[in-house]
Amino acid sequence: MPIRPELRKLYPENWSEITDRIRFKRAGGSCERCGAQHGRPHPETGKVEYLSTAHLDHDPTNNAEENLAALCRICHNRNDSKNRAANRKHNAYRDAGQLRLQLPEIELHDCRNGETRAVATRRSDYEPCG
Repeated sequence: MPIRPELRKLYPENWSEITDRIRFKRAGGSCERCGAQHGRPHPETGKVEYLSTAHLDHDPTNNAEENLAALCRICHNRNDSKNRAANRKHNAYRDAGQLRLQLPEIELHDCRNGETRAVATRRSDYEPCG
C-alpha cells in the first residue's frame, strides 16, 4: 500500500530497503497470512496481487522486525480494518465538533447499598450521602 504523503515523514529514510527485506527475503515473495504470491493471481480473487509491508500495531515509527509483516492487499486491509473503523468514528466526532473526553476513573460511594466502586461516567446513578 502506498504511504500517504502526510505520513511519509514518519518512515525511516531506508524504508525501501526494509520493505524489500521483509517482503522478499524473509517472506520469500509470499503473503505471511494467506500465502498469496507477489505478482501472481490471488487464490481468492484471481487478480494479480502485490505485497506490501504492514505495521501490525499500526505505528509507522515502530519498524521492529516482529512488528512488520509481508501482506497481500486483502490481508493488509483485514489487518487494518478495526483501526480504520476506529479512526472513522473518531473523525466523525471531530468533524461534528463532538470529540469524546477521556474521563479519569473516579470513586463514588453509593449510599443506596453502601458500595464504593470506580466509574468513569454517570454520576446521576449515585445519590449524594448525608
